[in-house]
Amino acid sequence: MNNFVVIFDLDYTIWGHQSFKEQCVDIAEYLKIPYSDEFLRQVENFYFGNTLDNVVISKEKVEKLIEIKVPYLTEHNIFGYQFMKAMELTDLPYLFEGTEKLLSFLKQNGYIVIAYTDWYLDYQTYLLEKFGIYNYFDKIYSWDNTYQKPNKERIENVVNEYSDKKFIYIGDSLRDKVSARYIKDCVFICYKNLNLKSDSDYIVNNLEDIIDILKTMNN
Repeated sequence: MNNFVVIFDLDYTIWGHQSFKEQCVDIAEYLKIPYSDEFLRQVENFYFGNTLDNVVISKEKVEKLIEIKVPYLTEHNIFGYQFMKAMELTDLPYLFEGTEKLLSFLKQNGYIVIAYTDWYLDYQTYLLEKFGIYNYFDKIYSWDNTYQKPNKERIENVVNEYSDKKFIYIGDSLRDKVSARYIKDCVFICYKNLNLKSDSDYIVNNLEDIIDILKTMNN
């Protein structure tokens, strides 16, 4: 076992999805309601805005909140739980190139590997198993019964479990970058997002390239 904990974001870091617009079109079709750009706008504002920033997350709370924040649903007699079910059933995730090779390297070289995700444990576990990479992770920190990123207390609770370790955080978003900066001396490796270039220690376009970075850090 070496002295590093590697924290992985999951969505858009080790696996991708169809575009949000494409999925909203599919969700509308699944729910048998008309698609509109206003529906897309409301859903994007809900998930990418600050609606959930100060909410302790649970499925029930999110289902109720989405009915309030996405009135397009209630206008078409759709409940929050129906939308959430449709969201998972229409998802088309795919694993990014280099993911398994990087995870294998980490395991073979004694890194502690954890997932730190803004989605529910049951679905993220399902995807990790679907892609055959579940066993590479030592622990999964989901957003069930906690706050969404980049809540400081949430990430500090993770760090406190590994107080004698150094941290490497791999993510793709501003929320990931802020989370990483709450960790003392943490190295933040950004996947693809050039908008975070000035705020990242490294930016990579292929996860496999992280192996060479880690080898340099251990020298």
